[in-house]
Amino acid sequence: MKLALVFASLLVLPPQEKEIDNPEFQGWKGLKPGSWVRTKTAMDLGPIQTETITVAKLIEGSDDKVVLELAITTTVAGAEMKRDPEQVTVRSRIRETQLTAEGGKFTKSAEGEETIEVLGRKMKCRWIEGKVEKDNLKGKGKTWFHPDIVGGVAKSTFKIEEPIQATAETAVVETRLKE
Repeated sequence: MKLALVFASLLVLPPQEKEIDNPEFQGWKGLKPGSWVRTKTAMDLGPIQTETITVAKLIEGSDDKVVLELAITTTVAGAEMKRDPEQVTVRSRIRETQLTAEGGKFTKSAEGEETIEVLGRKMKCRWIEGKVEKDNLKGKGKTWFHPDIVGGVAKSTFKIEEPIQATAETAVVETRLKE
């Protein structure tokens, strides 16, 4: 009887998805609280362009997670909107297809190395690209990583294909390491 129950449970439970080291966590681990990175995201929605400045500041860190405070300001048609700062927990391990701490799905299609300009200097970065799905948005994205950058992410691009057409590019504009 017990064997039958175990077998039946295997038929209804989805297979466990492989977990991987979280690249977002890797960029913050070992840094002292107070370290931060400022990024600028330019988004083109056709008739509307937006610019978002995000400051991600390390609040606390451990072997299995970091807590970041995000301060986000978005400008649309000359009007600036500041969101209240929010805290986000970034775990050390994520499902292989997980896009970010907030969810979404990522399916990797390619990876490699490329030298790009970051903060006024050339850096050899590791990159990954693939398909992205989050909420009702679908598209393609590419992210460049470098271990010397606070937060680990040097640059990212994203092209939304459904339900609208849009592009976004995020770049690091300033970082500070807390000593």
